[in-house]
Amino acid sequence: MLDCCRARPRCGRGYDGTLGLALPESMRDTTDASLCSPLLVRILFGMVRGRVPDAVETVIAITRAGGAASALTASYARAQLHPTPATLGPGTDPRGLLDVIDRDALFARMARDRARELVAHIGFLRSLRQLHDSGVTEAHLAVRNGCSAAEIGHLLARARVEAPDIAPGSRGGTAYEIAARGAAGELDPATVRAELISWVYEPADAAVPAVPGGFDHQVGRAYTDGPLTDDDYDLIRTAVTRHDDDRRRRP
Repeated sequence: MLDCCRARPRCGRGYDGTLGLALPESMRDTTDASLCSPLLVRILFGMVRGRVPDAVETVIAITRAGGAASALTASYARAQLHPTPATLGPGTDPRGLLDVIDRDALFARMARDRARELVAHIGFLRSLRQLHDSGVTEAHLAVRNGCSAAEIGHLLARARVEAPDIAPGSRGGTAYEIAARGAAGELDPATVRAELISWVYEPADAAVPAVPGGFDHQVGRAYTDGPLTDDDYDLIRTAVTRHDDDRRRRP
């Protein structure tokens, strides 16, 4: 457990427990015994693992009632529970500080980075296909990419389905790519929805459920893989279904 300094009237050192975090010198010299309270320590470095915003407000409320050191403690609590982006780089979290930051922000960053990876891979497949179409052999492409010719053949087969040329006026070669570009931050949500609603999808075939250019393979897969949210998918599917129904009713 953490070293809480036993609530001595004057604390000569800061808390330096299992998380390896210590109070700044300005707070170590205070005569306010509330700073050495085991309850305060527990809130600062323990309870915050669950509900970070609630814990911050609890710390601030306690320290405001504690006297002269309240502002310092509140500031320190905010600094520790909401570290700056600089503290999140490689090698800057040796003892688990990431346990107390906003996980929602990390999940959002992870989703955005994954979408960028998807967009980059589609771009790679498109470049590979265009080079092959221009006359570069699979053997040469294999050498340039450090893989076998067989693997290049497999990638080219995928590229012809997943990375066609981008049509003029469009934001991607497929509806899936447009969704991925939106999740990567390259397109705003309104543009993504408009593009996917107006996209011309291949009709579904009972014999081939996953038609490469069909709605399920493009938009449905984007929803399953993560680039599209629940709300995006529902709105786009409703609009596309209504559009298809209107088209079938036309004489």
